[in-house]
Amino acid sequence: MKWFFAYRYLISHKSRSVINIITLLCIVSVAVPLAAMIILLSVFNGFETLARQMYDRADADLEIVQRNDREPSEIFEIGAENRQKILDVEGVDAAAFVIEHELLLQYGDAFMLSDVRGVDAAYFDVVVPSEGEIRDYAELEFGEIDRAIIDNYMAYTLGISTLADSRLQLQTLGRSEIGSMLPMRGIRSRQLHIAAIKNSLEQEKHHAIVPLHTMQQLYDTNRATTIAIRTSDGNLSAIKTALESLAGEGASVRTRDEKNALFYAIMRYEKWAIFFVALLVLIIASMSIIGSVIMLITEKRNEQITLLSIGCNHRFIRDIFVCEGLLIAAFGGAIGTIIGIATIAIQHYFGVLKLPENGFIIENYPVELHLNDVVITYVAFTVIALAASYIATRKMIKNRELCSE
Repeated sequence: MKWFFAYRYLISHKSRSVINIITLLCIVSVAVPLAAMIILLSVFNGFETLARQMYDRADADLEIVQRNDREPSEIFEIGAENRQKILDVEGVDAAAFVIEHELLLQYGDAFMLSDVRGVDAAYFDVVVPSEGEIRDYAELEFGEIDRAIIDNYMAYTLGISTLADSRLQLQTLGRSEIGSMLPMRGIRSRQLHIAAIKNSLEQEKHHAIVPLHTMQQLYDTNRATTIAIRTSDGNLSAIKTALESLAGEGASVRTRDEKNALFYAIMRYEKWAIFFVALLVLIIASMSIIGSVIMLITEKRNEQITLLSIGCNHRFIRDIFVCEGLLIAAFGGAIGTIIGIATIAIQHYFGVLKLPENGFIIENYPVELHLNDVVITYVAFTVIALAASYIATRKMIKNRELCSE
């Protein structure tokens, strides 16, 4: 019954006054920030998915890494026997030995420090390049000529505009060979032709890719720093446990998410920081519900006396106006949700809003709607609306005693 009274007060065909206009503005004032919250969360979801896809292109499903040098694991010895041990683990489809270090790159008079990843023939079976990037391992070797693959950011930094007769110099300091008398003795270098330039985002970790034996010669080692692994669709946790048992205590196994855990955590924190900032705006906008309910209580004081005379108590009358505030919030929330979802759908299918041309490989703002975001937003809004309605109703009816006039 109280919901019926609240609905009749909200939509009255016989009465058109300034309160109706204020109520309409109140509905709009809560609909807009609610829609903005849903849209913002969806944009963050889109960028998070884009970031995951970006790391999927550069990182393996699982990696075995050396935990410390004091307890070296035999699994890092490069050879067919160790590779077969890894492939024998159920759920492992491919495994590649990788030696990765930071080197000084030189092209002409240009220099830059960058990670260089030496990979074997199985590497591109583990980290499968997308279309238009790297075709196969054969690009790294042309007969007896070793070649390198760099990304577009490195090409821009070094001033490489063409692959014709392009030679890249790799320089490193050899371990335990540098001395105070002959400091240059420890410097090792190799010159490679550039085989290809792959696309990358500005946010990616930039690295050059060279043949594995090039890094073996530079560092005079037969031990990998990392073993990259591609898994089949199965229990990743069970595969990780089996690899940890195989590698021993001198190594650790980590998933792609664990490797980039800090980055993903920062993105989640940023998302919910924006959520709480937008929620603060929504709280301020919800104060209009208080004003609308207070004005409605003042206008309907004669009806309150009538309700008391037919046997209604103060709590029932108070609940009517609480329901009134919730109805205002419900209309505003429904409109805001529809606007938010419609905006996301339009952006997803038509790409109305474009990203600035600053190195992104996509043209439009990415959006991805998650149902739990909509539910959390709507629940938070409902709690705020209930609190606003209760505060306004209890304060007005108790303090001014409108019901007893």
